Amino acid sequence: HLHNPADVAFFQTKIFVCDSNNHRIMVFEESSAKVCACWGGFGSSKARFAKPRGLAISFPLAAKKAKAAAEEEEKKKKEEAEMEALRAAQQISVPKFDRFGKPVQPTGAATQPGSLGQNVEGQGQGQGQG
Repeated sequence: HLHNPADVAFFQTKIFVCDSNNHRIMVFEESSAKVCACWGGFGSSKARFAKPRGLAISFPLAAKKAKAAAEEEEKKKKEEAEMEALRAAQQISVPKFDRFGKPVQPTGAATQPGSLGQNVEGQGQGQGQG
């Protein structure tokens, strides 16, 4: 039986309990509440306790995976932002072709009248000047 439980921690499907007055750590299955591990006892040698008061569980593999996933997500966001900036700077255009494969509009050409060197009424060649 537990005698003065001082702390509790959870990991996956396990519940860790710091059983202070019994000088031990007990581990229970979350689903059944059955004891699946227990260690400790009174003393000052390795794996012995004198009224333990707290628990700290280290998850180095889980922490490493979480860090790697966060770094990968950050890298992906950075690459997407760089591509978006590149697209905006270059204003990438896709060439258009007629049904015979002839270019309708050259790549990168402006779509305004007169942009391909053509005169627009009232512009260039002395027309409409004053």
